[in-house]
Amino acid sequence: MKMHAVNAPRALLALVAVGTLTTGLQASDRYDNQLEVPYEYPTINKAISAADADDVILVYPGDYTEDLLIESSVTIRGVTVDGRRPTLYNDRDEHRIEGWWYGRRPTANFTNMNFKRHSGYTRARKTGFSAAFATVNFDRCTFEGLLYESSDEYGSGNTSFGGAVRISRSDGRFTSCSFTRNKAVSRGTEGNAYGGAIEAYQSRLEVEHCTFTLNQARVELASPRQYVYSQAQGGAIFCSDSRVTLQHNNFYNNLTVMEQTEGRSVYSTKTYSQGGAVALSGCDIREFYKCYLFNNEARNRILGGTSTGGALEVAHYDSRNLALLEIESCFFGFNMADAGGAIFDDTDTKLILANCTFYRNTARQVAADFVWEYGCRWFELDF
Repeated sequence: MKMHAVNAPRALLALVAVGTLTTGLQASDRYDNQLEVPYEYPTINKAISAADADDVILVYPGDYTEDLLIESSVTIRGVTVDGRRPTLYNDRDEHRIEGWWYGRRPTANFTNMNFKRHSGYTRARKTGFSAAFATVNFDRCTFEGLLYESSDEYGSGNTSFGGAVRISRSDGRFTSCSFTRNKAVSRGTEGNAYGGAIEAYQSRLEVEHCTFTLNQARVELASPRQYVYSQAQGGAIFCSDSRVTLQHNNFYNNLTVMEQTEGRSVYSTKTYSQGGAVALSGCDIREFYKCYLFNNEARNRILGGTSTGGALEVAHYDSRNLALLEIESCFFGFNMADAGGAIFDDTDTKLILANCTFYRNTARQVAADFVWEYGCRWFELDF
């Protein structure tokens, strides 16, 4: 283990100047494996570079602007002083947690941190987190106003993934976190947007006691072609080919939207807006329990386009291995889509609804205000 100087006098003097330490350490509680930002290290990245796997980086209240790069295991804890805690802003790019297919697979733990995007700050098109071949754990963190933006002009594929966090072939766990006004946005002649707050691909995702508010997966088509194919899925969460656990979460006013911003109007039946709050495709859904989904919407303003699953869209394309989705003790209220005001259940699934409440959900075009079953192999209600 690297030895780190214990600068207790400097840290304590700083705390006296700032206020009362309400969550953190007393002088008698300090250990050699604690690194302090900014008292010992001026930036979080410098502390990460100096840390060993069992070290803890303590980040004191303040605004930090940097792009984190994590390639080995690390624990980062925000310290609360007089009700304030640290806020991390992006500089030029997203925060990256990177492992390898074989060998190194880092674990990154974050506790009590705020992650935000500067208001009107446009240098970064990706301001959230990206994790590949890694394990990420977020506890009591807030994600606000983060963005993943793609556009024709960038020339790198017009698809956006996970406005706040995207994980690929990784394990992700979120506990008691809040996600507010995060966006996955795609702009151009065609495009796709997946997961306004979280997107997971071939991963294990666990989300518990979290709140998602006003997140969006958004596609804005400019002068689209007549037969454009585009998708907006999962206003808050989109998962594909993943193992998913969702329990005790709240979803308010999340949105998937497909709209045309310029050019002559086109008619296309290949534009899809799906899962105003959550969209799950080809997933092993371990638990969907005690979630509250209120006033979410799947919206499509392209002529001929469709919107499905105002709160939830689920699809599984394997007739030999049907997906079982049991939704238990959940509330669906005031959600809206063209079909399946609350839930749209696509192909090759077994859907069981147990002790759920549905209230004033709206299907604008198809008479299925709470559930629309399309290719569902097994459907069971247990109220």
